[in-house]
Amino acid sequence: MKNISGDDGVGLMHLKVLFIKIRLTFKTLFISSSAGILIALVFIYFSPKKYEATANIEMAQFAEYKYGSNGTSSSIDVESPGLLISRLSLPTAYDEPTLLSCGLPKIGGVEFGGMPDIKVTPLRGTSNVVQLRAYGVTPGSAKDCAGAIVESISAYQNRKIFSYIESLKVNLREIEAQLVETKKFIQKVDAVGGGVSAAYLSTRDEALLLHGEAGKLKNIINQASQSNARLISPIYINHKPVSMRPITIFFWGLFGGMLFGIIFLYLRDGIAKLIKEI
Repeated sequence: MKNISGDDGVGLMHLKVLFIKIRLTFKTLFISSSAGILIALVFIYFSPKKYEATANIEMAQFAEYKYGSNGTSSSIDVESPGLLISRLSLPTAYDEPTLLSCGLPKIGGVEFGGMPDIKVTPLRGTSNVVQLRAYGVTPGSAKDCAGAIVESISAYQNRKIFSYIESLKVNLREIEAQLVETKKFIQKVDAVGGGVSAAYLSTRDEALLLHGEAGKLKNIINQASQSNARLISPIYINHKPVSMRPITIFFWGLFGGMLFGIIFLYLRDGIAKLIKEI
């Protein structure tokens, strides 16, 4: 009976120790979880709200000119969506007015800090349209940033188109000069009445070809001068904050606090066991 009573006392002691450990474990987890929730609440209170403006932008295109080609010239992008996205990933892609519109003040009155808070992705189902998402601390600032970047893209592609048009105009002047000389030759032949010679017929065909090329160049120049990067629809402004939702931050704080508590308990027990072994 004494042995049984002693065993009962040892069992009760083990239960008591186990109860104390469980209570300390829950207490530690409660404290760490509460700390995580408190940090999350502070973060929610002090973190600035972020608003989003969305713009779908169609890339400027121009017709590719090939001398002597028949039919309609194929259209090519002034700047492919992939190239645009790559260009906008560098700070040098933005001029001072664009950076100011996106809320980036000068540092020391000289340089700008950071890059515009934007995301640019190809629009699914299209080959020459990108979707721009610009963010700001207010709906108005997000829209201003999106509008400034659209204007910057348009201005850059306009410069590319201008260079292309200038090269086409050089070709046009050369063709028109050749056409004038060809017409002079035909007029001379007509004046002396030798109109059926091989040289005459070849020159006449060349004149027709040059006339067609000049007309084609004028059409391409006219189309290119009217091409520009443009918005498919007006900029859309989301008047609800798009930053991480408070409930999500709350649960992340709770999860982080519990994880910290579990790691703390694991390390504490490991250190205690190591000390006992020593």
